[in-house]
Amino acid sequence: ELQLDLQSVPSEPLPLTSRLEHAFASRLPDLGADARMLLLLAALHDGELPELNRAAAELSGGAVGLAAWTQATEAGLGTLAGGSFRFRHPLIRSAVERAATAEERRQAHAALAKALAADSDRAVWHLAAAAAGPDEEVALALDAAADRARLRGGRDIELEALERAADLTSDSGARGLRLHRAGVLAFELGRSNESLRLLTEARELGLPPYERAEASLHLEVLAGTWSGAATVRGFVRAAQEIAETGDDRIAKPAVIDAC
Repeated sequence: ELQLDLQSVPSEPLPLTSRLEHAFASRLPDLGADARMLLLLAALHDGELPELNRAAAELSGGAVGLAAWTQATEAGLGTLAGGSFRFRHPLIRSAVERAATAEERRQAHAALAKALAADSDRAVWHLAAAAAGPDEEVALALDAAADRARLRGGRDIELEALERAADLTSDSGARGLRLHRAGVLAFELGRSNESLRLLTEARELGLPPYERAEASLHLEVLAGTWSGAATVRGFVRAAQEIAETGDDRIAKPAVIDAC
């Protein structure tokens, strides 16, 4: 059973948003455990009531009735309409999230992932949020989600999935490759600062010859340090190193990219 850990309202003056958050949070202790649980699930997932109810059943070990939703609406925290729950104000959602401990949020995400098991593109984000540390299985699921997003033209989602997959990767080589892929994508999307950050970290972790050459090329461009012929000679040397690995197929594109 989730028990939300509420902080007392400070006596010192707070910014308006903080005061409103505390005011909304002050209503939570008066609610039953099931209503508080449903509110946390709703705060973490914009979904239909059946999805939230399935997740609640995962958490509580039993069905949660309409009475718990009614209690949340009667407290003025949200509305039920069209088979879904909507918070009356974004700060209510924020207050509910802040009132939960990190472990409670992790458990709620895990329950949501199970409830959404039939929809892997949505479930994977809850799996990632539920991870307590590096998790290669979840990282692979995020890789797959990134591939599906690319096929749909969702490049921003692809980038987010790749970066989150890297976060969950403990092996430095695999992490570097995921960061490299994310950094190249960020470069293609024109997100220069992100690309610089991702590719720098990837190169520091160590990359295979082709990826190292590609990362160096993009970093040269991003840093504005392109040095003409000297830089091209450096990439030609990198391409030769790649060719020596026996994979001529990737050596030629590396030279072309550099030129």
